[in-house]
Amino acid sequence: MIRALRLSAREGELLRASFYDERIDALAAILCLSPHTIRTYRDRVYRKVGVRSWAQLFAAAFATCITNHLARIHEGRGADSALRTTNGD
Repeated sequence: MIRALRLSAREGELLRASFYDERIDALAAILCLSPHTIRTYRDRVYRKVGVRSWAQLFAAAFATCITNHLARIHEGRGADSALRTTNGD
């Protein structure tokens, strides 16, 4: 999913951590970064994905996961393989 959204490794970490808590101060503590740095990464992610809120970002991430999953099934890899690959992104 991170690759499909064209996010850097650090931006991907922010996205994954934000599934647990979207508050800036909580993300800063989780990732051992300053709140200012979290805001910078968040803004970069928004810009790259073309969204304006956490809700839109999660919707885009979910849609990307589903699209990738269905494409893998269509390619003949099967649902089990698609799930393992999607979860590994």
